[in-house]
Amino acid sequence: MGTPIHTWLVFLLPPVEGSFRDREYFKHRTGINFDALGVAETAAKHTLTLLLNPARANRLIEHHARDQQFPSLQKVLNQLWSNTWGQSHTDNYLNAVQQGVNWVTLQQLMALSRDQSASPHTHAQLMNFLKSKQKSLAKSRNNKAFNQAASLAIEQFLADPEKISTNSVKPVPPGSPIGTY
Repeated sequence: MGTPIHTWLVFLLPPVEGSFRDREYFKHRTGINFDALGVAETAAKHTLTLLLNPARANRLIEHHARDQQFPSLQKVLNQLWSNTWGQSHTDNYLNAVQQGVNWVTLQQLMALSRDQSASPHTHAQLMNFLKSKQKSLAKSRNNKAFNQAASLAIEQFLADPEKISTNSVKPVPPGSPIGTY
């Protein structure tokens, strides 16, 4: 979705009158038009759900405790943040895609933090990480409105983790049923 918009969006015209969207279409927030930003967020959530799996985070802590050669959870979180929130683009469309990915990253970090299968070590590291990012986002001058909203979301999450919804991204469509023609 980060490719130049003029190369592909022209092929995604709104559906003709009388057609309908079945379960194989991406859910959207843009009326009848294709929601390119929503698709990017859906793809990011799918990837981040696998990357930020509670068992994987717990293993990072355990393996790093046994052998310092393995990456720590903190290192993985810092690298993830650097590759999402640390990126900026001069192109407005790419910046909008990046902000969507950033928001999904934040939601998935909060979801992992409150996951019951996350170990106390994982929970503590995530809460500390989110607190530090909340402070840096509050001070950030780039994308000020977006970063202020993220800072406020973290602040609210830290105050009451159960009140924050981390599920605003539309699900991946299931695709065609196997075995049908």
